[in-house]
Amino acid sequence: MKLNLKEIAMQVEKELKELAKLTEAYHNGELDEDPLEEFFDRILDISRVQQLLIDGWETISYEVCLAWGGPGIWLETGSYTIRVAWWGDYVEWHVYDPDAREAIDMIHDYLHEIYG
Repeated sequence: MKLNLKEIAMQVEKELKELAKLTEAYHNGELDEDPLEEFFDRILDISRVQQLLIDGWETISYEVCLAWGGPGIWLETGSYTIRVAWWGDYVEWHVYDPDAREAIDMIHDYLHEIYG
């Protein structure tokens, strides 16, 4: 069975859109549990992407591992990119949907508050 990595990336984008809507509902008092915290409970790893400036290191992006072991799925906040890899096959999916990008921005901001 061959996995369709593009479909997986599209599904992740759809879930990000849903995360944005649920987070808005939470902030409007319609939900008891913060969906962003639930999202972070499920992630497997976080890496910071930094660049060295004259006055020190600056975080420019975060890479969040959503799954590994078949297929591997990563979200890169700075480039709004979902990467999916499985046995030599690889897809980079650039997110353009405004709601999904809003969710990615929320993820980035949340991580930046913690790790700066």
